[in-house]
Order: sequence, then C-alpha cells, then structure tokens
Amino acid sequence: MMRSLILALNLLAPPTAVAILSTGHPVIALAALLTAHAPLLYATLMPNCRWLGPLLRDFPTDKNEVWLTIDDGPDPDDSPRFLDLLDRFGAKATFFVIGDKAARHPELVREIAARGHGIGNHTQTHPARRFWRLGPGRLREEISRCQKTLGSLTRRPTLFRAPAGMRNPFVHPILRHEQLTLVAWTARGYDGTDTDRQKVLARLLKNLRPGAILVLHESTPIAPRLLESLLSELDRRGYACVLPR
Repeated sequence: MMRSLILALNLLAPPTAVAILSTGHPVIALAALLTAHAPLLYATLMPNCRWLGPLLRDFPTDKNEVWLTIDDGPDPDDSPRFLDLLDRFGAKATFFVIGDKAARHPELVREIAARGHGIGNHTQTHPARRFWRLGPGRLREEISRCQKTLGSLTRRPTLFRAPAGMRNPFVHPILRHEQLTLVAWTARGYDGTDTDRQKVLARLLKNLRPGAILVLHESTPIAPRLLESLLSELDRRGYACVLPR
C-alpha cells in the first residue's frame, strides 16, 4: 500500500508541478516536487525502511539468539578463518556472497555450505555506489545472475541483501520473481569504513537483543579479529548465533 502511494505521488508530481508553475508560483511548484520525492528518497536510502516492500530486520525468538550475517565474500584469506572461528564457538551464520567472487572461489562457497552455514545472494558484482539508482534491467541482471551462479555451486539462495542495504522500487518485483526474501539488519558496526575494532564492536553490541540481525563484512583489515571479538562477547553474554527458520 505504501509503495503504491509513493509511486503514485512521484508519477503525479511532475505534471502537478508544471501546472502550478504555469500559474506563476515556482516556489510552490518546487515544494510539490520535493514533497512527493522525499518519501521515495528516504525509502531508497534507509536500509531498514519497509515502505517499498517487506524486509527482515529481526526475527522472532524467546531465547538469547541472534542471526549473524556476513557480507562481501567469499574471500580466500578471511573465509577459511571465519569458518574456523564459527566452528570454535559453535556458531552459525549466513554468508551473503558476491556472485563474481563465488565464481572465482567455488570451493569456499561449497565449504561454507558443507559446514552448515547459510548462503545468500548479494548481487553478482556488488555495485554498492549505484545499485540504488539502477534500472530494472540492470537490477534483474545483478540479482538473477547471482542466483544462477550460486545455484550452480550449491542450492539456490532464498535470501537477498542489497549492497549497502539501499534499493529502489524496482527491486521487490524482481525478488518476488526469484523467490527471495530481503534481509536488512538490527545492528551494524560500519566495519567497511571504520578500522577501530572496539568502536565497531560497540556499535554492534549497542542494539543487542534476542532476535537481532547483526552484519559484518569480509575483506576488511579487521575482519577476523572483529569476528573473534564479537563471538567471544556474545558467548560471554549467553547468546547463540543461529539460522532462523
């Protein structure tokens, strides 16, 4: 309902603004455009906003459980270390992998699955800076190609995460066609840009609660040490990392 309203406003805004402009009120015309486009921009750029369609930002549980999600792999240096750390702490995680990387390191994808972890679609090439502004054709190519790549290596994923969490109104119809569920998060540490491990860890733990979805990244300078610190702290607090049904 909200998605339909936002799209309708954006379709009606230009002719409405032109009509107002013809009456000699440019400020009002600009205000009409901004009022219509602001909800769309907000819904596009805010990862946890549900205005454009359904997404997961937590999961129901009455136990001290969290869902650990790991983006941007597989990485030949980080993935094996991540898997050993997860085994050591008896933790499970979902790896949202990039199709091109998966094609280069198929053995890592198969090892992730063999160790009982989940694998999700994180697009074929991870165009993080422009994914939110791509048209339907390019979006379909990114999502569907990743599905095919991962499907040739293991089971086709049922979960999707957008690069940087941002997406536009064209994404949800593609996800429905591919039978994918969009996964956001409860807490992130900004480990992709911040190399201060303690600050990143503090951000992740700030919103810690049963049913929280936590997101980390591979291929960063602090990746394995951050994961070890997080798993240690979760264990100390009595939290288990599980794969929700």
